Amino acid sequence: MGSSSQHYPTQHGPTLAPDPAMRRLARGGILNLAGSMFAAVMQFALVAIVTRLASESVASAYFALTSFAVLVAALPTFGAGTGLIYFLARYRALGRWDLVARTLRVGLVPTGAAILGTGLAIVAFADTLAVVIGIDRVPGAVGGIQLTAVAICATAAVTLFTSATRGFGSNRVTVFNAQVLQPVLQLILVASTVTSGLVAMAVGWSLPIVVAAVSCGTATLVMFRRGRTRSSVRPSAPVDEERLRFWAYSSPLGIVLVLKSIVQRADVIVLSAVGAPLQVLLYVAASRYLVLGQLANRAMNWTLQPRISAALAAGDRVGANAAYGAATAWLVLASWPLSFGCILFSGSLLEIVGGHGFRAGGAILIVLAVSMLVAAACGNVEAVLAMTGRTRLNLAIAGLAVVTNLALLFLLIPRYGSLGAAYAWAVAIVVSNVVPTYLLQRLEGLTPFTRSLAVAAGLAIVSTLALGGIIRVVAGDSLQALGTAVVLCGITHTIGTWLMRRELSLVGVFGRGSKSGSR
Repeated sequence: MGSSSQHYPTQHGPTLAPDPAMRRLARGGILNLAGSMFAAVMQFALVAIVTRLASESVASAYFALTSFAVLVAALPTFGAGTGLIYFLARYRALGRWDLVARTLRVGLVPTGAAILGTGLAIVAFADTLAVVIGIDRVPGAVGGIQLTAVAICATAAVTLFTSATRGFGSNRVTVFNAQVLQPVLQLILVASTVTSGLVAMAVGWSLPIVVAAVSCGTATLVMFRRGRTRSSVRPSAPVDEERLRFWAYSSPLGIVLVLKSIVQRADVIVLSAVGAPLQVLLYVAASRYLVLGQLANRAMNWTLQPRISAALAAGDRVGANAAYGAATAWLVLASWPLSFGCILFSGSLLEIVGGHGFRAGGAILIVLAVSMLVAAACGNVEAVLAMTGRTRLNLAIAGLAVVTNLALLFLLIPRYGSLGAAYAWAVAIVVSNVVPTYLLQRLEGLTPFTRSLAVAAGLAIVSTLALGGIIRVVAGDSLQALGTAVVLCGITHTIGTWLMRRELSLVGVFGRGSKSGSR
């Protein structure tokens, strides 16, 4: 780890042509991004179906219930997912397969017990939980919570197994299971049960997660056995030192995950608890577009974490910073056009999800979109900070963000409803990105602010904000104007990306590419 007095080379000069490792990083990011976009489309379709076909009370209860499930699922893993990525990637880079085996045992065995205990506790206290999250008056609330206990356990298992496979160097398992299989099955099953009540919808939402967990677990076992066979090293039993090392790193991240889940899900639960079903629906509809931007961040995060960990393990800090800078540029390239579109055409985008009446939530979407511009420009800063080993600093920042979020939620929701929730989340997003970006630069000499980032930002501003703004002024915030903007801005952005591919570190990503430096 670096200290505050150490300074390391960063990528401020001309962009270099991607080496094979950078091309693999880009291809992995593109694969994860494509999967995330597909999953986002499935989520949008699911939200639209539930919003339009279920009764207002049942739809509100469904969103509160699923938000509760996602929040609680972070508890039993206690940071082991990120720990698996960190240690497996490092030990594979160092050729220490004996430590790979120990890491799997140390990470998976205790969390398996914690996952089971969490599920049983939720089943036992389902009555109380229904009151806490404000759905006790909806028929089937207790049964729905008991069913989501299964989904919570399966979600935690998916997190662990997909983390392990990414630590083994594979993104395909995560993409297929978490971004394709699970959302497709959820869309089909929830859509087929949307008029049958909360319990049936809970079954439709939970079952696909169980299927994904079984599939991911099988893939993890297969990849471990293949690696062990190739290494010809017999894994040794877990030792106390390895267990302490793993959990000393992972435990702070476990609390971080819980705090981040609170920031991401507490707003819906608080809105539901104060008895405002329409406010919940407006907020969920608007926040789906924010989630789309977060999926792009998560997609790049899944690819970047093992790369950063392996580079730092090998002492390649310049390579780690180059990967961080390039990934941030690609994230801005993918997400800023969406954020600008949300700002320009907020009413039309919400009408797509919930009908004309949902245009009232336009201000919510604009506030959240602005915060996502800031978050994307900081890149995967939390993940990079974790890969440097500074997990306690991650914890401190997450604590600051959740305190800020909760204080603003209880202060603003009574007066401003769902718009107050949007302001609270936006401020928390800015805090949780700007603060670690500053500290990462000061403590480790790693920064996302490179020439590639400037090019990506400029391209998004010209192709989307400027061109889309002209269309918005001329044609207004209508579905027809939105469609025109998507086509024209999309074509302009794509052409610009191709023309600026060298400056964006994308040369050779889809082919052999040039081995020379950039101009």
